[in-house]
Amino acid sequence: MSSETRADLIRDIGIEVRMTQNLTDAIDQSVCAILGINRSDARCLDIVERHGRISAGDLAAESGLTTGAVTALLDRLERGGAVRRVPDPGDRRRVLVELTPEAKRTSEQLFGPMAEAAETLLSRYSRDELLLLRDFLRRGRELSTEQLARIQASETTSRTRGAELRREMRRAALEVRSARDDLKREFKAAKEQVKHEVKAAKQDVKREVKRTTREVKDQLKDAVKRSVR
Repeated sequence: MSSETRADLIRDIGIEVRMTQNLTDAIDQSVCAILGINRSDARCLDIVERHGRISAGDLAAESGLTTGAVTALLDRLERGGAVRRVPDPGDRRRVLVELTPEAKRTSEQLFGPMAEAAETLLSRYSRDELLLLRDFLRRGRELSTEQLARIQASETTSRTRGAELRREMRRAALEVRSARDDLKREFKAAKEQVKHEVKAAKQDVKREVKRTTREVKDQLKDAVKRSVR
């Protein structure tokens, strides 16, 4: 009988899930590199492949992208031959998106061996064990969906706070610029005032020198006159 505790098993399952997610991410990155597409393209192609056909609006809702972003994405993938737009058989006014035959062949080449290996692996489990696995994965997906919403809400809050901070920084920059301009104007005014006062002082000195010079000259004249007498 195994000596592993319940806590040990829960910890190990968490580690295995994280490692599997990392490997899945690495596989997705490699596939994107092979196909020359980005991660949003790959995620949307996976959604289209799972549904067979899907409207652009439903694709936007499931992928979490805006309708404008999905339209641009589909235009790009259609030009690359990965998807095509077809009329909805139930409503000819409605357009659906599906993979092209070439894209399906490429998907089979890349993911077919993986699907076969997964089927071989799952064949080892009993029906009850498969039900348990499915329940775990479904509950895990629901948990991930909830956590994604939480993180996106936090991201929105962070963006809002970031926008507020940028506004505060711009306002502070404007105040600093205004204060600097005020200081420049005050310095210029003070400089002009000093120049004016220096000029006035020079004129006063000149007038005082002239007055003093006249007084000295007059005194000398008077002294000369008195000496002559």
